[in-house]
Amino acid sequence: MIWETIPIVLLLVVSGSLTLFYSFIFWRTRAITPGGIPLTAIMTTVTFWSWSSALGLSTQNTVLMIIARVIEYLAIAIIPVAFVQFSMLYSGRGWQYEALGWALVSIIPVFTGVLLAAVTIDPLISQVGYQQVNPYSLYAFTTFPVFWIFFSYATLLMLTGIIIIIQCYQSPIGIFRGQIAFLLIAIIPPYFLYIAYVFHISPFGIVDLAPISYIITIIALSAGIERYDLFDIFPIEFSSIFRQIPEGIVILNGKGRIIEINSTAIQMLGITERDLIADNIKKYLQPHEIPIHHKTELETERRQTIQRERDGSLNYIDIQCIPMLSKPGKPNGHIMVLTDVTDHKLTEQSLNVARKNINLLTSITRHDILNQLTAIIVHNEILQSAVTDSGLIKSIKELDRAAKNIRRQIEFTKEFQKLGENLPQWIDIQKLFVHHQEDLGYQYILYSIHLEGLEVFADPLIDLVFYNLLQNSVRFGEKVTSIRLFYLQQLDGITIVYEDNGVGIPVKEKSRIFERGSGLTTGFGLFFSKEILSITGITIKETGKAGSGARFEISVPWGKFRLVRETTGSQ
Repeated sequence: MIWETIPIVLLLVVSGSLTLFYSFIFWRTRAITPGGIPLTAIMTTVTFWSWSSALGLSTQNTVLMIIARVIEYLAIAIIPVAFVQFSMLYSGRGWQYEALGWALVSIIPVFTGVLLAAVTIDPLISQVGYQQVNPYSLYAFTTFPVFWIFFSYATLLMLTGIIIIIQCYQSPIGIFRGQIAFLLIAIIPPYFLYIAYVFHISPFGIVDLAPISYIITIIALSAGIERYDLFDIFPIEFSSIFRQIPEGIVILNGKGRIIEINSTAIQMLGITERDLIADNIKKYLQPHEIPIHHKTELETERRQTIQRERDGSLNYIDIQCIPMLSKPGKPNGHIMVLTDVTDHKLTEQSLNVARKNINLLTSITRHDILNQLTAIIVHNEILQSAVTDSGLIKSIKELDRAAKNIRRQIEFTKEFQKLGENLPQWIDIQKLFVHHQEDLGYQYILYSIHLEGLEVFADPLIDLVFYNLLQNSVRFGEKVTSIRLFYLQQLDGITIVYEDNGVGIPVKEKSRIFERGSGLTTGFGLFFSKEILSITGITIKETGKAGSGARFEISVPWGKFRLVRETTGSQ
């Protein structure tokens, strides 16, 4: 052994030990690590490469030198193939072309076999002259054209793998930017040091530093795993995701021409053409079916439901059009999301038919009952005028009172029947309240309304809730001169607060104001208001103090409200 080579031999042993340790790690986590098996192959191969290089430098035995050289060539043959496979698996592409995969597997061993044969043929060895040239020098073999074919192919594979990895980090941000940095640090040093060795520009002459540089690779991988969750959180190839999305996706440029479209959208729209890119969307959708309305000041998300006949049946497709804004209010394209809502639409239609039939039956039944009650009330009035017995008159009055109560309850069901008749929708609470305020009049009342931009997802009958609150304040508040309406943000949503400065609600009445039967003088009461709000999960309670005014708190959960801020053209 040449004493000067001892530090290099030690570094090669350390490099081989580290890569062997990581090969065990990648093998144990191969099921959850993208490209875990190719990584295991690379690390194991580097281990043998490093240790064989250490053997070649520490011995004067020609046979051992040749064995070391054979192992090195096997490593050089395996690593590029494994690296390309890793890059494909890590980027989510896999072996996209079976022919390419087999070519990568079969061509490399052929070149490797030729090279190994060249190393082991005695006449060639004698021609090279191990006694004249350092037996462990690569320079002796770089004179053969077959080596350069092999080297060029291996270089092409390495470059291909690096490009694939870089491409899967398109516009990297945050954690992915750190990942790509550490991956490139791990990949590039061994690759360029081996090239420097082949072209005789290595600072250490005959010593190949590539296996030693895998120490840098291990350090970079360790730092990437610790700091950026390398091999745990990894980028996904967007084109693959785009193709697999179960919803239809169409991406349009500013002129309405198709930039990208997935197979689901093609199937939904019943398109038979193969090449749709650059076609105008109006070729496949009628103008009234495209929910795009350009405005000079603002472009917002819009929806449209269209009908398409497919496989002999009618299908309903919901189209959601989302503008791609380059700057505020200036779309440079649109994303169209297509969702098949056929089942939902058919269910909705069936429910509408059933609801109409039930309402018709209920209306007829109610009408007949009211007619019979009217007859009872009329005959009771006749009996009251004809009967003189005080006991009988009292009984007749009780019958009349019961009949009128029944009639009032039946009439209440007419209002309650409307509950849930229409689908919930987004309602501007401030506009709704101001409308009722103007209808109600009473100029002496000072209103303070602070609900700008607040919309609530509720049954359209919610307008009766606020109308009822207003009427209750005027009728029963006695001294109401001011009414406040505002909202408070809470952890679980928002609370709309309605306050007046009237006499308030007595403590003994608070527990029953939301019970059925309360407020029947108006046809519906707070019970009805509570039911209207409950359709979309909204609750109401009274929290005022008697003598200080009524206070109603309407709690709206997350997802059932939104704040819409109008955007003006001035910036």
